[in-house]
Amino acid sequence: MSMELLSLSCNHCGAPLEAPKSANYLSCQHCGSRLKIMSSGGAAWTEVQEKIEAIAERQDDMAQDLEIIKLHNQIEALERDWDRYRDKSMIRSKHGREREPSVGGGMFSMIVGIVGGLVFFAMSGGAGAPMPFPLFGLAFVAFGVFSGLHSMKTGKAFERSKQRFQSQRRSLQGQIRRASHTDS
Repeated sequence: MSMELLSLSCNHCGAPLEAPKSANYLSCQHCGSRLKIMSSGGAAWTEVQEKIEAIAERQDDMAQDLEIIKLHNQIEALERDWDRYRDKSMIRSKHGREREPSVGGGMFSMIVGIVGGLVFFAMSGGAGAPMPFPLFGLAFVAFGVFSGLHSMKTGKAFERSKQRFQSQRRSLQGQIRRASHTDS
C-alpha cells in the first residue's frame, strides 16, 4: 500500500517538494523554511508559515484597532448627546449669560423669594394694611418657595445626568486604554 504524495514547490525558494496528502505542514529541505500546505479544490501550494502568522497577527491588530475606533465613536456620540442635553438645560439670564442648573441656585432663589415676600409683607403694613398688599407679599413667598423647589429638583436632575455622563465617559476611556494595551 503506497501513500499518496502531493508534488509541491517551496513558496520561499521554489525547490520541488513532496508531502503526504494528509500533511498540514512541512519544512523545505533546501532553505529550511517552515511551510503550511494550502489547498483549494484540486490545487495545492505552500505558504511560508511566518507570512501566515504575520497575516493572522495583523488581523488581530486590525480587530483591536476597529474596537478602539468603535469606542471612540461611542464617546463622540455620548458627548454630542450630553452637549444637546446641557444646552437645553442651561439657565439663561435676560442679558444672555448662561449657567448650569444647580441645587444651590434653587436654594438661593427660594431664599430670595421668601425674604423678598416677607419684606414686602412687612413694608405693606402686614396684617393691618389694606387687604391686597399683604397678599402680594404672601404670593411672592409662595412663588419663591415653588420656583426654588422646582429649580432645586432641576439642579439635582442635571447633576445626576452629568455624573452619569462622566461615569460612562470614564468607562469608555478605560476600555480604550485596556484595548490599546492588550498586545503590550
